[in-house]
Amino acid sequence: MSHAAPRRHFPERQDLLDALAEDGFRRLGEAIRRVDTDERGDFTTRVRRATSAFVSFATENPALMELMNVTKHQPKKTEVTLAAERAFQPLVDLIHEGQDKHILQPGPYEELGIILYSTINGLTALVNNGFVDPERLEDLTAVAVRQFLRGAAP
Repeated sequence: MSHAAPRRHFPERQDLLDALAEDGFRRLGEAIRRVDTDERGDFTTRVRRATSAFVSFATENPALMELMNVTKHQPKKTEVTLAAERAFQPLVDLIHEGQDKHILQPGPYEELGIILYSTINGLTALVNNGFVDPERLEDLTAVAVRQFLRGAAP
């Protein structure tokens, strides 16, 4: 591929960045869906599996994750924002299930999602920036999920 080839497909730099972010969200969604998050098994275990899939993806692709975090917040719906919504849908479904089963407090699911996302994303940022040893991530993720579920209980 020549150096000019990307320019033919993506006339603007932002178009290329958006395409990379969209593909990243597609891959992240696939990683989360690969783990067993359906209604079989313990709720805590399923939340842990889904968040662990996120953590693995985010620490294996730190630059891509940073790009995804920057591009998903756009004033109007775009392919990137739609891809982000699809990627996180299994976690949204888990939050709804937790609320329906009175495991999680009622109310706007977005608030619970923001707290869970910021906690897990914060852990991955600490690892990706060298502040936390990657060997600790699995245990810290388990603690974060337990703390989230305890704090979000009715």
